[in-house]
Amino acid sequence: MQPVLDDPDFRTAVGFAKGLAKQSGAKELSPLLLLCGFALADRARKLGAIVQDLSTRGALIDQAALTAGLRLSDEVESFDKETISTDVALRELLSTAGDSVVALIDALFKSIDVNIANPAKLMKSIDAILKSDGFNETVRFASSLARTKGIKDISAELLVAGAFFAYREGFLRKRPSVCAHLAAFEPSIKVLIEMQGWKLDTLGQEEIALPLAPSVEKLLKEGDGDSDLLIVALNVGLEAASAILLKKRIAYHEAGHAVIHHILLPAIGITQVTIIGKDGADGYTAYDISSPVLKRPTSREYLLDMICVSLAGRVSEQSKYGHDEIDAGALDDLEKATVMAWDAIARLGLDFDFGPLSLTALSKAGAASNGWLFDQAQRRLQEVLKEGLQRTEKLMAENWVKVEAVAQVLFEKKKLSEDELITIMGNALGEGAFEIKS
Repeated sequence: MQPVLDDPDFRTAVGFAKGLAKQSGAKELSPLLLLCGFALADRARKLGAIVQDLSTRGALIDQAALTAGLRLSDEVESFDKETISTDVALRELLSTAGDSVVALIDALFKSIDVNIANPAKLMKSIDAILKSDGFNETVRFASSLARTKGIKDISAELLVAGAFFAYREGFLRKRPSVCAHLAAFEPSIKVLIEMQGWKLDTLGQEEIALPLAPSVEKLLKEGDGDSDLLIVALNVGLEAASAILLKKRIAYHEAGHAVIHHILLPAIGITQVTIIGKDGADGYTAYDISSPVLKRPTSREYLLDMICVSLAGRVSEQSKYGHDEIDAGALDDLEKATVMAWDAIARLGLDFDFGPLSLTALSKAGAASNGWLFDQAQRRLQEVLKEGLQRTEKLMAENWVKVEAVAQVLFEKKKLSEDELITIMGNALGEGAFEIKS
């Protein structure tokens, strides 16, 4: 234990700091609160002679206290026997500030110098947030949830869950901006809660709230002075929740590719399906490049099947989340489908409507690379892609049970082999005879 912790002057200052914390509603002692405790003890003439006179720097303390909403002019009672925890910044400072009270006071002044230069930042402190409408209930709900899981502090994700419950139960009516923010992210929050296995239905308020996780405390202390720090803190958890929702979308996307490929191109095996990102892709379905099918000349049927497989990821997401939720995540798939359709029509002569004609050969022969033939090929390109989309949507609807089953397991396991893929599809239809490895 640091010798300074046993110093009588330190203990006296802590007593006043506790009294100020109780008066202001703070849940933890911060460097500023301890420095104010020293100032209050000095003004009450409770400190020994070894401690330097704080009155020469009293204006700095008063300015910092005023900015943070602390009232040093009021009579503050010392609470020596009260128990209160210290925040991360004060714990770090106490472990590195040295062995004397004088050195500790100097370190406390240094810790608030930056904040005094930026009063708006100091004003948006954790203490102020804890007293804001709805935040106390949010923390107590989050504490209740944390204790059911044996967690000792409140992470950003737990804070989001607590805030969502407080919002749902009407505790955040005085914070419409927070309510609107939570409502906008409701799908992501629900996926987060589902994935973590958290039960909110019977959530209660803890009498004694758990402390915020150090990462959340640090975020609140480093706010820019303009943003609502409760929303800033929630955004960290919401970012994690959104990432989980994105992974679920990717699982449906890759499940669509895999199932439709297995149906249309069973002779080309699938080596793996994964939602683990690699080389800029958020997930991918890999195929067996040693298949004899790939060594044959490209056929019309193969290209049409591959167009459907390329469109299947987008169609799967559309089937799960709706037409309006289509995003640009399938850009690479669309490019592949477009190129394959154009090759079939304009280069390989495989489209019956356009005819056995190669525009590539015409260009090489010196013909103009435009004109009515090219216009007709482009119109036919659009028709072929639309036909491919309709076929893919029909196949997806007919095999949606398989896609759902594969997506759910893929989301949990992150990666599937072809054996697992086939087993999952069989089990979805009640035909499976094998078990998936855990």
